[in-house]
This record gives sequence, structure tokens and C-alpha cells, in this order.
Amino acid sequence: MSLEKGQLTSWPRVPELGPSRSEDFDQLFESGALLRLEELEEDPRAIDSLGYRRRVEEETRDGHTYVWKDEQGLCFRASVSAITADAAQISGSTRRGSAATEGSRRGGLAELCLRLFERTPGRVPVRQ
Repeated sequence: MSLEKGQLTSWPRVPELGPSRSEDFDQLFESGALLRLEELEEDPRAIDSLGYRRRVEEETRDGHTYVWKDEQGLCFRASVSAITADAAQISGSTRRGSAATEGSRRGGLAELCLRLFERTPGRVPVRQ
């Protein structure tokens, strides 16, 4: 899926979305592993736990993973897996498990796309 700048529909802004921090590590480690298990049917904790741990640490340290938290904890996360002057790629987006929070996924993705469009004039591929 790809999104051009003019295609993004109006959505309420999400100022709570921000780059992950070191204290988010445990939630990012688990939510990312569960996402990968669901999408690829492989558990990175079982296949290469140390390598996966390093990757989550690097994405957090380098500001590639964005999180939106509320009083119940992590409600949305996504990673910017590639960025150039012309485009950015979002991967690994997830939200808290209930259907009632589907709006958090749309809102989080919309907000992240808006911010990426400020940095890149082109398009934003989204892999979910």
C-alpha cells in the first residue's frame, strides 16, 4: 500500500505520538515479536532472541519506532523502516488488541504519515 501526500484524508491530530524511548523497550520487544509471529508465523524471540533484542534497541535508540501511549499503556506503534529525500516506508504498525481501538491504528498511521510528509515530499509506502 502506498500513500501520496494529497491522498491523506482529514484525521484528528495525535500529539501523543512520539519516538520511542528506552523505557518503552519491554513493550516494543513483546509487541513487535507478537506482530511478527502473527504476520510471518515466526517468533523472533525463539529464532534469534539476542539479534532481535539488538534490533529493537537500535530502532529505539535511533528514533525509528514511534509510539502512542495512554493511561492503559501502549495503544499504537509503528517503525519507519526506510526514509529518503523522496519517500519513507512504515512497517510493523500495530495497535492494542480490541476492535474498539481500530481508530488508534488509523489515527497513529495518519499522524505518522503527516509527520513524514513534512520531511519527504514524495510518498509513504505502508507495510502492515
